[in-house]
Amino acid sequence: MSSEIRNNEAGGVRYASLRMCPAGVVVNERVRVSTADFIAAVEAECDGIFIPRAELPEVIVDREWIEVDGQTFAATIQQGMNPDGIRAAYLRNLAAFEYLKAHPPVDEEQVEALATSFAEVAESDGGCKDGWNATIIARRLIAAGWSK
Repeated sequence: MSSEIRNNEAGGVRYASLRMCPAGVVVNERVRVSTADFIAAVEAECDGIFIPRAELPEVIVDREWIEVDGQTFAATIQQGMNPDGIRAAYLRNLAAFEYLKAHPPVDEEQVEALATSFAEVAESDGGCKDGWNATIIARRLIAAGWSK
């Protein structure tokens, strides 16, 4: 596969050619980079997410029904189950995934155990006089990787 990119800069028109090959991406027939490095650079530059079509689950069609990874959709347009509605639903799921990947949930049992330990130590030392919240401290420590 080959593409040509046109860039209208103040100094004139510049072109770049991109060619995909088994070894990766060739830019202007000189620079070779791995496909993974090229995609990572594009994702970073565009603040985007690249999902190869090969990673999409198989679609099974049975007349009026479409099944994707165990979820069934009507093959006819119904309330919100048209292509735009399905895309919007999956974009919401992708947004939740991206958030949880960046901010993994913590084990609330660990938070409670650590907060209890903080409270016991503070109580034995005369209490928490400076307004610390043991639960907030515990949650932040666990989110940062602390574990028993």
